[in-house]
Amino acid sequence: MKASLEFNLPEDKEELDAALKGSLYKARIDELYDQVFRPHIKYGKPILEETESKMQELSEEQLLVIEALWKKVAEHFEDVLE
Repeated sequence: MKASLEFNLPEDKEELDAALKGSLYKARIDELYDQVFRPHIKYGKPILEETESKMQELSEEQLLVIEALWKKVAEHFEDVLE
């Protein structure tokens, strides 16, 4: 399968850059989930401390806020987060 994209440079330079960096954007979103949201949602622990031993349990309310925040982030990227 082949796909071609055409851009009229220089006026479409921003769109070209975004298209070229699409996989990088997705990788960064995946990394954001894995490093920031997953520890909160799955384990109920903050990642604000550098070591796991310094982490404290989050309250149920804090976990709900974090889960709601991730849902909002995911809604904006649902077409690339599969």
